[in-house]
Amino acid sequence: MKRIVLSLALLGALVSQKAAAQAFWTPQNNVYNTATGLGNGFRLAYVSVGVANSNVVWAVGGDLPPTTTPPTNYTFNKWAKSTDGGATWTKGDLQIGTGYTVGQFVAIDANTAFVMSYGATTGGGEVRRTTDGGATWVNLNGANQVNFTLAGSFPDAMTFFDANNGVVFGDPQPAGTGPFQVYTTSNGGNTWTRVPAANLPTPANADEYALVGSIDRIGSTVWVGGTNQGGGNARVFKSTDMGLTWTAGSTPFPDISNVNFTNATNGMVSSAPDIAVSNNGGTSFTPVSYTGPFYGQYDVEAVPGVAGTFVASGYRDPLTTANDYGTVITRNSGQTWRQIDSTIVRYDIEIVSDALGYAVGNNTNPAAGQNPGTNRAVYRNSRPFTQAILSARNEAKNTLALSVYPNPSRDGIFTLELPRANREQKDVRVFDALGREVFRRQLNATSATAANGLPLDLSSLKAGVYTLELTTTDGTGRQKLVIE
Repeated sequence: MKRIVLSLALLGALVSQKAAAQAFWTPQNNVYNTATGLGNGFRLAYVSVGVANSNVVWAVGGDLPPTTTPPTNYTFNKWAKSTDGGATWTKGDLQIGTGYTVGQFVAIDANTAFVMSYGATTGGGEVRRTTDGGATWVNLNGANQVNFTLAGSFPDAMTFFDANNGVVFGDPQPAGTGPFQVYTTSNGGNTWTRVPAANLPTPANADEYALVGSIDRIGSTVWVGGTNQGGGNARVFKSTDMGLTWTAGSTPFPDISNVNFTNATNGMVSSAPDIAVSNNGGTSFTPVSYTGPFYGQYDVEAVPGVAGTFVASGYRDPLTTANDYGTVITRNSGQTWRQIDSTIVRYDIEIVSDALGYAVGNNTNPAAGQNPGTNRAVYRNSRPFTQAILSARNEAKNTLALSVYPNPSRDGIFTLELPRANREQKDVRVFDALGREVFRRQLNATSATAANGLPLDLSSLKAGVYTLELTTTDGTGRQKLVIE
């Protein structure tokens, strides 16, 4: 056999090229194909990494009749599980009460997991636990347990701090007059105790609730996002002792769909397309006027322990192409957002650390009313989140090549000059401070080679700061524009 010797420099270059070409999210081995029996209409909804073992991953989804358009009326009735970090998977039936919808799923280890569900139209709900790897799911409603069968009960969010200590946060009960319905356990869910009203914030009005799935935890601290339909802004509810006592912080939004913290002090809330940040542990939040696309309709997650780093999934508004939905990341607490990938919808993301995260999704475009496509999978990050953007060199190259003048512009009329090397198919878009597309122009060969530059008429836009985004075959470049 002929022996081929590569120099270390060449080998390093090849490895670097391979890393640069590798997608950030990689599908895990055969999690949702015919062999698992989950069907072509299966939509993934939740992913949870084991609290006690990060090699254990559970995912939850449901079946949909393939003729239904747009995709609605899913029944979340299946689970899939990996005990080896995503290499191999098993599956089974998820048992929840009739008429209930899954609102939260928490994995502990290979044998134990909890599912919280609620009645979307009738109210009420339940918490179920499996201790035999998913074969059976026992309803924990009852004496010395949770009790979401009471009048006005509605469970919103659930988390576990370790294998023994957990909390479930529910709406005020009795509805409109009672305290929030919150339960804690210190023995792995064997028994639960309702938190007394004296240890809870008083509801601001009869229409203040918690929001389904809006929860985050770090150490013994937990935050729950709320909604206020009574005319005021929502609050964030916080406990620093695993749910035994609670306080409330103010936000600038009427509802909080996601609340996430990178550490005990610094966090973010979102009500897409709006975001706000806190540097005091959630006592208050300040709105952020950001640049770049913020995709937060489905999920926003913090990268624990990495300052200012959050990941969001969803789609750009307005959505016009497959490239307008995917995953984005910020490294500066939401000031700027950059796209990690496109064309794949990630419905749920769970990030354990900079090195480890999972997501579930498919190539459905819900805004266009499409059915689930064939790319259904559980995904794992291929490299650390702090290295998610590997195209920065190309982006910097293109940004330096952009020449836009006058900038600032008093009348909103700009001229964009492009170097000849970049004169291939291009797309020019402009976004406002909230990441909304306000201008788009596709460049043809004639416009891209204009001798006197390409005119951009943004005179219809209000005074402010905008982001120009240029897409070429070499990558994407961005330039701030100012209209005075």
